[in-house]
Parts: sequence; structure tokens; C-alpha cells
Amino acid sequence: MNKGVMFIVLIFILILLAGLFFFTKSNQISKDSDGVEDNSINNQEDGIGNSRTNNNVDNTQTETEVGDTGGGGGEEANREPPSELDCPTIQITYSMINLNKTSVCNQNQSGICINKTVNCYIEIHNRETQGGGFFKVELRFLEEGKNKEDALKVKTSRFFLDAQQQEIFEEIITVQSFGEDGVANKKINCFFNTLEVPVKCA
Repeated sequence: MNKGVMFIVLIFILILLAGLFFFTKSNQISKDSDGVEDNSINNQEDGIGNSRTNNNVDNTQTETEVGDTGGGGGEEANREPPSELDCPTIQITYSMINLNKTSVCNQNQSGICINKTVNCYIEIHNRETQGGGFFKVELRFLEEGKNKEDALKVKTSRFFLDAQQQEIFEEIITVQSFGEDGVANKKINCFFNTLEVPVKCA
């Protein structure tokens, strides 16, 4: 009996040792496996973090490049005319000559003009020997005695004139009315006004 009991106890101990050994080995493998997985996750997270950091750097660089380029472009696009440069400026030399107005009554009714055509014409000259720029000229057709706010027609023209160049600014209107006090029976004048004149460093 004692030998049988001893044998059973020995087998039981061996089973326990084997189980303990297996459990320990399994636990160690599990830990190693977990460590690898954790490292992998950390590496992935680091990779994502690095990627994000790199993206941020890239974005920052891109924004800076775009900002620099945009700023440069903006400065070019928004570059002020010479009047805003770092030099005293004066308007370039120009003239508006040969102002000509023709007024033709197309239709009379008992000595009263009821249909009239008015043609206004002027020449704008850039008198400079070098350099030019944009001119902006306004023309108003006004019934005599009226304010500029009551213009029959307003035309604005903007054009570039290089040195020694000239531009003809011309407009025609036709007005109709009835009666002695009608606008067609009145004198119609032309008024030219320069709204923009190129400048140069003094």
C-alpha cells in the first residue's frame, strides 16, 4: 500500500511540476508575445506620430512657401503706383488738346429741335520722352446750366499711354424731346475730367 501511495503521490507531483512548467513557459511566451505586440503598437504610434509631425512640418513649410509666394505675389499684385514708392513723385507731363464738339439738330418741329446728336472729341497726349502709365478720363454731356450730377450721359475710359503716345477719346449721344424747353432744343456741353494720371519720381 505504501508503495502504491508513494507511486500515486510521485505521479501527482510530476503532473504538478509538468503543469507548473507548462504554465510558466506559456506565461513567459505570452509576456514575450505581449511585449512584441506592445512594441509594434508603440512603433506604429511613433510612426503615426512621426508622420503627423512630418506632415505638420511639411504643412508648415508649404504654408510658409505659399505665404512667401503669396506674399510676394500679393505685394506685386498690390504694388502701389510710383506715387507710393520711396521717392517724391510728380505727375507726368500730358495734355488734352483739340477739344471738339459738334451738335447737329436732326429734326425740327416749328423751329424747335426735337432730335439732336452731339459728338465730343478730345486727344490725350503723353508728353514724356520715357515712361508712361494708365490714364483714366471721364466725359460728361451736360445741358447748359445743369450740375454735373444731372449729366445726360457719363462715359469713362481707362487706357495706357507710353511715352509720346496719344489716345483719342470720343463719344456721341442722341437726345430727343418735345417743346421749346426740351433738352434737344437746349445747348449741350461736353466736360472732360482726368480721374487718373501716371506719376514719376521727381
